[in-house]
Amino acid sequence: MRRIAFLFFILTSVYAQDYVTYEFSNGRFGDKLISYMHAKWIAYKYDIQLLYKPFKYSDKLKMHELETQYLPFIQNNRRLFNNLQRGIVHNGVIKSDISLHIVPYFPDFSHEDFENSLDADWEDPGFKNELKMSISPTYAFLPPQIPEKHLSIALHVRRGGGADAPMMCLREPLKAPPTSYYIEQLEYLYNKYPDEIFYIYLFTDDPNPQKLADEIEDAFIDFKIHCRTSINRHNLNVLDDFFSMTYFQILIRPESNFSYSAARLADLRLEIAPKEFVIEDGEVSITRVEIREK
Repeated sequence: MRRIAFLFFILTSVYAQDYVTYEFSNGRFGDKLISYMHAKWIAYKYDIQLLYKPFKYSDKLKMHELETQYLPFIQNNRRLFNNLQRGIVHNGVIKSDISLHIVPYFPDFSHEDFENSLDADWEDPGFKNELKMSISPTYAFLPPQIPEKHLSIALHVRRGGGADAPMMCLREPLKAPPTSYYIEQLEYLYNKYPDEIFYIYLFTDDPNPQKLADEIEDAFIDFKIHCRTSINRHNLNVLDDFFSMTYFQILIRPESNFSYSAARLADLRLEIAPKEFVIEDGEVSITRVEIREK
């Protein structure tokens, strides 16, 4: 009788537990990661169990060791899983009569046509610590060598590099803003911090980072733009670039889940992103930016 009572207690406890997982888009690492981060916030906010779905490169992150995986969970608890009520988390709202909460993919960029949004508190100390723990490398990552007493500035320049649609710079200029956007923001920083010595590093999926760095550098007299000199393309150096960005004090980025996610892990002094644009005679101009300053 005691054994039956104990078994009943275990079963009802397990069945009563809520879980949260997430769906993916067809995008790259940044899109997959932001899906995980959104579900991580739901798990943190409501104190429920996250079921982790692996994605490309996630096996090189601590989440792969720390989280309960979705697939083994199904295999080990098939009967339980089949009885879980599934419900889509809409705008961060959990319904009490649903036991498996599914967070759909959506970006945090308000102009994009997605039904969902999530008011995650990315600066919540407990949540940020959890993110930094789970989204950290398990391989031998070498941090960037930033000179002392320099104001470190990261530029994330997205060119597509074979992964995005052709003419992305005209079809989605906020995702791939023109070089002039980065030049204008560096001018802004030069005027804002006239007494600082800048260390500027270019992160890009462009196969020729040096050519791009030279193009930006030519607009200034005394700026040196550092960049990767080894082989580069859209599917190389992904994690190294991602984690390196988090070491900088200022980030100038496009509307990219890749650098947006990196910014959520970093302790930035300033974050700059494009918000509005115009196209005249085939030329894109960014007309409004968002500046987050701490």
